[in-house]
Amino acid sequence: MNEGTLESNYEISSNYGVLNVLTYDEKYTITVTGNKATVSFTGEEQSISGYTVSDYDATITFEGPEQTAVKAIGSEVGSYNMGLKVEDFTATSSNYTNIEIVVKDGKLTISNNG
Repeated sequence: MNEGTLESNYEISSNYGVLNVLTYDEKYTITVTGNKATVSFTGEEQSISGYTVSDYDATITFEGPEQTAVKAIGSEVGSYNMGLKVEDFTATSSNYTNIEIVVKDGKLTISNNG
């Protein structure tokens, strides 16, 4: 009680209840975007690695391959995809029952500089 408050002016009681925690069934989307780069032809092997993940709720456990393990590699003029797939990632939560992972593959483009 605050100073100057008279307890006799109040009736204080406790009521116990039940808290129901429900799962969220609406689709929750996490987007994985592979890094992209355009570089000039050098005749040497070149690469781009890694990906970004959209923000997601702290109650979700998200797992995927190591950033350095995911690469697009090439040495000739052209485009080289990383090959990221939905199957490379998992997302689980006791709060969300319908988590969708969308993957946008990464790409290395080697352009003709001449």
